[in-house]
Order: sequence, then structure tokens, then C-alpha cells
Amino acid sequence: MPHEHSDEPHGDEGREARQAVWVLAGGAVVTGGGLLALRRPVAGAFQLLVLGTGAAFFADLASR
Repeated sequence: MPHEHSDEPHGDEGREARQAVWVLAGGAVVTGGGLLALRRPVAGAFQLLVLGTGAAFFADLASR
């Protein structure tokens, strides 16, 4: 019998994607915010952008 596709995320996969969102978002805030506080605006903004984009990517995966 073929495996039927479901739009609901599988239990472990959805949970892991949500964990990745929190890890990446927290990393963006801590490292990006820390670099901004150290007056490194380009590096801080880049950290926020890269890790924030990663968090958004995993948030999208978790919602599928």
C-alpha cells in the first residue's frame, strides 16, 4: 500500500523544526544583539539577517 501524503507535519519532524526555529532565533538575538552592543553594526546586522532567515525557513517547514 503506498504511503499517502499528508499536509500535517510528522510528530518528530515538526517538533524538531520548531526547536530549530527557537535555537536560530535565540542565536540571532544573542549574537547579533551582542555584536550591535559592541558597536559592530555590520557584523551584528549580518548575524541577525542570516540567523533570522534560517529561523524563518524552519518556521515555514514547521508550518507545513
